[in-house]
Order: sequence, then C-alpha cells, then structure tokens
Amino acid sequence: MDRVRWLEDGAFRDEIALAVDPVCGMSVGRRTAVSAVRDGQPYYFCSRGCRAEFLGGQA
Repeated sequence: MDRVRWLEDGAFRDEIALAVDPVCGMSVGRRTAVSAVRDGQPYYFCSRGCRAEFLGGQA
C-alpha cells in the first residue's frame, strides 16, 4: 500500500503518502520521515540510524 486515507467526523482526511525504508523495510509517512537524496532520488527512513546506514555512515 502506498497511501492511507481515513474517515474522521464524517469526512475523509488528507491522504498520507507512504514510502518504504530501503534499510529495514518499514513503511513511513513521507511528510514526517527522515529523508535523504542520493543520485537525485529521494529516500525516506524510519530513523536517522537507518539513513546513516544507507548513506554509509554519513549523517
């Protein structure tokens, strides 16, 4: 699943775009996730630790 919608007070709330952390495979919300760009491609992570591991120890 790449987005979530929910019904609140009789109306649909904004969609949340999801991404998969390339290190641990966890689903994360793109708006609130830790992110990085590598080779022009955005990546989203569940934590700074996963981002550092992905970037080879770079913070």
